[in-house]
Amino acid sequence: MRSEKVYIMTQLINQKVEQLDGEKEYIKSQYEQIDRENDQVKREIKQYWEDMREEYEESDQFLKDKEKEYEDTFKREEELKKSFAKQLQDMTDRIRVVKMG
Repeated sequence: MRSEKVYIMTQLINQKVEQLDGEKEYIKSQYEQIDRENDQVKREIKQYWEDMREEYEESDQFLKDKEKEYEDTFKREEELKKSFAKQLQDMTDRIRVVKMG
């Protein structure tokens, strides 16, 4: 009788161990799936970050180019103003000379 109880208990324990092993494998596979999904999300975030960084660099370069263009235009405007002022002064002087002459 006692050995029969031990045998039944051993069978129950073995069944429980097998059940837990199955659950362990299921949980392990679920964690692996979650890890794969997390890796995919990480890759997507990294790609998004790279795209945003590249876009920022392009925008930054565009802004620097426009600032340089503005500075060049401003310098050219100043040069033109000086040139026109000089031409105006020369014309005024010539008119005076012609009036006097």
